[in-house]
Amino acid sequence: MSGFSIRSARAGDEEIVFALLHELADYEKLLDRFHITQDVITRDYLGERRPINCELAFEGDQAVGIATWTWTYASFAAARGIYLEDLFVRPAFRGRGYGKALLTHLAKVAVAANAVRVDWQVLDWNKPSIDFYESLGARPVTGWLTYRLDGEALKKAAKMISLILARADNGVIGANGALPWRLPEDMRRFKAITTGKPCIMGRKTWDSLPKKPLPDRTNIVVARSALAAQGAIVAHLLDEALAIARKENAEIMVIGGAQIYAAALPQAGRVYLTEIHAAPCGDTHFPAFDPGQWRETARQDGVTPQGLRYSFVTLDRNLP
Repeated sequence: MSGFSIRSARAGDEEIVFALLHELADYEKLLDRFHITQDVITRDYLGERRPINCELAFEGDQAVGIATWTWTYASFAAARGIYLEDLFVRPAFRGRGYGKALLTHLAKVAVAANAVRVDWQVLDWNKPSIDFYESLGARPVTGWLTYRLDGEALKKAAKMISLILARADNGVIGANGALPWRLPEDMRRFKAITTGKPCIMGRKTWDSLPKKPLPDRTNIVVARSALAAQGAIVAHLLDEALAIARKENAEIMVIGGAQIYAAALPQAGRVYLTEIHAAPCGDTHFPAFDPGQWRETARQDGVTPQGLRYSFVTLDRNLP
């Protein structure tokens, strides 16, 4: 192992980390689930508030392996643990002890922190890795099944409150009860995201809908005074509307207007935002909010044939 070294990933390692994780996904036949970009690596693997730790193994100047991990907590032991998310050594460098060295490195980190265990998972078909782990003294944990909530099931379980809106660069979201722009792409996105989910709106938004109610969605209108809203459920307060929406196992969508957005924003976990890169005149603005409480998790830029630039953005609230 002459010239072998291990160090934590740092700024400037974006391409190395990306390449190793991509090769791991390919090896595990999981490229269809690989959504990592170099921006994600900069934020999540190398950033100041990164949620995951990353160790890199080198032979001289050549990156040969990677281990990513997070701290866990063993409740009954009242002590920390380590969860090993990824362990990968490039095929050309296997058989030289580099995988063992990465695991030994993590074991030392755990012992130094008075942690009581290191856990990880392995694909059941990956016999070479299973044999390697057991040769180190690792043992499979029997009697426990791993369950996972992800995708739409995770959103349904959380019954997350999400805002969906289009906002111009000057904060305008409406003018005279309508949108001050025409963007069919945004309408298609709105339909795709909200279909099958409860949609909460204010009275003015309900009145502005060209076709009422929105099809294939539970329409919930917040109105303090009496309202005849055929095809919709009328609630007098936002909390009442949320209680109705929570009866469905689906993400809760708040679709406007400004007062409803302002009331729902403190409880929201996600904002589906269409940025309109223009400054139209308008009489309705999106309420001010602290950008520091949110992180951008997706962005897609576009331009209409008429030259209107826009961006589809997803903002998720930062965890405390």
